[in-house]
Amino acid sequence: MIITDYQMPTCDGAAICDFVRQTLKNQDLPIILCSAKALELDEAELEERWHLAGLFYKPFSIKEILAKVEHILATPKIPEVQTS
Repeated sequence: MIITDYQMPTCDGAAICDFVRQTLKNQDLPIILCSAKALELDEAELEERWHLAGLFYKPFSIKEILAKVEHILATPKIPEVQTS
């Protein structure tokens, strides 16, 4: 699981999400994105683009993030069926 900020000085959250999703073995890795840009970001577009497990706008409660993390960890992952 990755919890990252959207805007950082050298490598932003967008670059991290792009990198993670481009790597096949990480495509199902849950990503939680935090941002102070609530009015500037299109939540639906971001969730579709990176398949986010969560998106939190600052200021947020750490309890909200912990609840989301606990939910993600408690949710069983359905194994993918491989086809020949």
